[in-house]
Amino acid sequence: MDTQIQQRSVEATEIIVEDTYSIVKGAVLTFSSTFGKNVAMPRITQPHDAAWSADVEAAVATFGNRSRNEILRFLTANGPATRGDIVAAVSAGEPSVAKHLTALEDAGVVIVDVEPGRRHGRSPRYSANAARIKELLDAHLGYLLEK
Repeated sequence: MDTQIQQRSVEATEIIVEDTYSIVKGAVLTFSSTFGKNVAMPRITQPHDAAWSADVEAAVATFGNRSRNEILRFLTANGPATRGDIVAAVSAGEPSVAKHLTALEDAGVVIVDVEPGRRHGRSPRYSANAARIKELLDAHLGYLLEK
């Protein structure tokens, strides 16, 4: 009896896998026929608006990400901290925090006490740049609310 149940289970699994493959293959063929062969997926649009400035772009990239908001909130509440302190306090792993800190530093909302290129073997301390955060928020609000 157990052998029959196992055989039916295997057969059912094979049918599910075949059906799933057919669905995915159909979706790929539909996309290919619609957009042509070897065409990249459509890109995210960029507004064609003179009011969409570099600061608005930086604000959307910075504040539109939950992890980056969590890091900024931690730094504004706790002052300067090492990357290890930040990893321990937020809900993201070390590689993710490292990536987000780089993006936040590039946007100017995080200041680091050791300049790039001299950080190897050191524990730089990161702090929030409240003035730059306000600049980006003002730029974003201006874009959204002003005509």
